[in-house]
Amino acid sequence: MINKSTLIKILLITIILLITIVIFLSKFYIDKLNEFYERSNSPDKLVIDRRWRLYFGELDLKSGKITVEKFLPLPFCNGESDAWDPYVLDAETNSILVEIGCVKNSSYELSIENIVHSRDFSEILEQENVYSTKVKTSYPQVIKFDDKFFLSLEKVFSGKSPQFFKIESNFKENVKDLSSQKNSLVFKDAELEKKLNDDESRLYDPNFFYGDDLVMTATTFSGKPFAAFIEHNTIKNEILIKRRIPLDKIHEEFKRNGGQIFEHCGDLYNPLMVSNEKRYGIGLRLAKINKNFNKNNFEDSLLFQEIKDLELQLPSVSNIAVDGFHHISKLKDIECGKVKIIGDLSYQFPLRLHGKDIVGLLPNHTKGFLEHRTYNP
Repeated sequence: MINKSTLIKILLITIILLITIVIFLSKFYIDKLNEFYERSNSPDKLVIDRRWRLYFGELDLKSGKITVEKFLPLPFCNGESDAWDPYVLDAETNSILVEIGCVKNSSYELSIENIVHSRDFSEILEQENVYSTKVKTSYPQVIKFDDKFFLSLEKVFSGKSPQFFKIESNFKENVKDLSSQKNSLVFKDAELEKKLNDDESRLYDPNFFYGDDLVMTATTFSGKPFAAFIEHNTIKNEILIKRRIPLDKIHEEFKRNGGQIFEHCGDLYNPLMVSNEKRYGIGLRLAKINKNFNKNNFEDSLLFQEIKDLELQLPSVSNIAVDGFHHISKLKDIECGKVKIIGDLSYQFPLRLHGKDIVGLLPNHTKGFLEHRTYNP
């Protein structure tokens, strides 16, 4: 039988163990918070948030310089917003498709929106939802296969990307919400007569152009370059990969597309994204496409030629700290060698705490979209 003294000792040991466990769990919880934030009572502590927004500017293809002329108004959102991957839908009305991230009190919502700007891009005249889903959706563009039009969207985390949604030829005049529509086309390997493997069925930032045949370029889910000659089977509603382009015939500097292919003064250009080990989208390059690239003779040339680094130049009155730009879309030609563009850029957005603690964090699923750092000035 346990005496009173032994019982007290056991009780004390139990209490000490419980206190130790509580202290450990508290420290573990705080450490987890510090993955985003570093707590401090110092009034000089800053939280640096990274935000993405759109700009209107000019691209000089000869020098590789992008001159930012104006920042576009932030899209409508019941909270804080980010904007990526603009696609010029109609240059006459300054209508664009764009991926919008909206931070609300306890959620992070993503959608593809159609935004119509005033002539000088000083204000938003209209904003309509085109596609919204719980799965990250981006890289919008309108594609024409034969005589049919489709909205192409990157949806790698859905397991199938790109996905295509059938639209009417007058889509730019009568934009509709396509959220309830199912994927209209299926990717299939024409040679093997089967669906693509898991890596190739989830493609980032797909681009399309007509050269010797219809060509698609993209990046697989594992980060490998991908290019192939494809065709649209109108009867079975399939996109068939007729023949893959060998990786060494694409270009060693091709990692990921950074905007849709555009025509200028008789040539085709493909923006390429620049990334590093820490993050993607730190800059852009521009590649001229070899229009004579022949599907039956890979030995003669590369698909991409004359790759040039692009440099971003901000307005002299700008006081934001830009740390990346990863997408452009041509608005219109000015003269041979110069085009007007819509692009996106990321910048650091400082918040001074004045000695106060962070009181809440967004849900974990936002970690892939929002990046936070803490600086000690």
